[in-house]
Amino acid sequence: MDVRSLTSPFLLVLLLEQVFPVEGQTTVDFVSTEGFETTQESQPTNVINLSLRSSLSVLESAAFVQIFIDVIANFDSASDVETILCEFSFTDGSTSGNSDYGPVVNLRSQTFNIAAGTSVVSFVIQIRNDQIVETDETFHVTLTASSGTDVIVTAITGMTSTTVTIQDDDTAVISITDGTGNGGLIPQNSNQLVFRVSSSNAFQDDVTIDLQYSGYADIFSGNPPSSIVLPAGSTSQTIVIPLVSGRNEGRQVTVTATASSNNPPVTISQPSLTFTTSNTIVNPVRIGFSSSSYVVTEGETTRIQLSASSPVPVTFQTGLVASGNVNEIVIGNTATFTTGQLITSIPVTAIPDSFPESGEIVVFSIDPSTFPNGIIVDPNSATATLVIIDATPSPRTQPIVVVPPFPTVPSTVATTPRLAYIIVGVVIGLLSLVFIILCVACCCLYFASVRPIGSTGSYDVTPYEIRHPNFRFARKRYIDDFYF
Repeated sequence: MDVRSLTSPFLLVLLLEQVFPVEGQTTVDFVSTEGFETTQESQPTNVINLSLRSSLSVLESAAFVQIFIDVIANFDSASDVETILCEFSFTDGSTSGNSDYGPVVNLRSQTFNIAAGTSVVSFVIQIRNDQIVETDETFHVTLTASSGTDVIVTAITGMTSTTVTIQDDDTAVISITDGTGNGGLIPQNSNQLVFRVSSSNAFQDDVTIDLQYSGYADIFSGNPPSSIVLPAGSTSQTIVIPLVSGRNEGRQVTVTATASSNNPPVTISQPSLTFTTSNTIVNPVRIGFSSSSYVVTEGETTRIQLSASSPVPVTFQTGLVASGNVNEIVIGNTATFTTGQLITSIPVTAIPDSFPESGEIVVFSIDPSTFPNGIIVDPNSATATLVIIDATPSPRTQPIVVVPPFPTVPSTVATTPRLAYIIVGVVIGLLSLVFIILCVACCCLYFASVRPIGSTGSYDVTPYEIRHPNFRFARKRYIDDFYF
């Protein structure tokens, strides 16, 4: 062992006594350590004291907040720089961690480099702007541990926690608007007053809006609501107030909104809106013919189709008005449009008759007398024409019977000379002539078989074969008697 590595003169003396014992000596003489190098373990001399400020405030729209830590650094040298590690915990007050601030997982451990003369260090926490009108919110940050290398780090008792207040600076501007988009005009085809209460931002809690009405409130069917509630997280609410039927036009009623009993307070940019009843029809449903022309044959039925430009709001019936040859048709019952329907039809039957006729036309139009408010006849398809086809054609217009041509002769026959057809025709003619000659001969023989009796001009019809045994002589005798 190298004695020069010993760090204490006392230990060195004890070692020498063990190596060179002095007999009978009970005291230890001082041994000089001159010439020996002695070392001592160094102790930290730099000290850092930490303390958190008790409270901080930040606007929600600021996006972040700085957590300040006050530092008291007692260093031996002005050039010293110490690195320390601090651990923090986060506790929600009225906030919701990671929703209103954070994420906290990245904030629990913070490292700081502290030089001589440093008085404050800080780190940043992100603030989330939820754009919801709400009360101020708080959360707490606590210094739980701190450490450093070759430095003494202490936290001042009672100053290891701070409260952060997030001041909500979101605003909500509420306005009243016409729910139908007609700018306060209540058209004739509307049986209700519709308005919408809207907010530029949502609220953390339900918000109550008080409503007052002035003017001709007699147009309402029943009592209108005195207040509405915007539910938490909602930005609009639509109010529908039924109106009486047969109301007078030109009446005005004003709706006014107030919202003074809420916390936080609510600002209303357009607190009132005036509605006026009118005889104007806004966005009417148009009814017209689906086709401009129809055709039907006598004795048959066709359907005249009607269509709506948009689904009809109520159920109603309508009919057809006919002009022209109306005696030739029978119109069915009225057409019915049910709520939400787009198409309907009416049957029309052409009456059959036995008289030939043509040019029978019937012109239809739509009967608007039963239309409810907001439904009109479409001027672009207001009429339709029905052409009746006669089922009994006129003699002068009897259809020409066309004799179909002879079947196509096969190619082997088509090449036969035309002379063969001529010969066949001549043969048929000769046979006909022979037949005629035979007929004439038969007639002559018949007349040759009778003779006149006396001068009365009658004929003896007894055949010569009976009256004369020799037919040849009888025939000659007849000829002689007949001509002479």
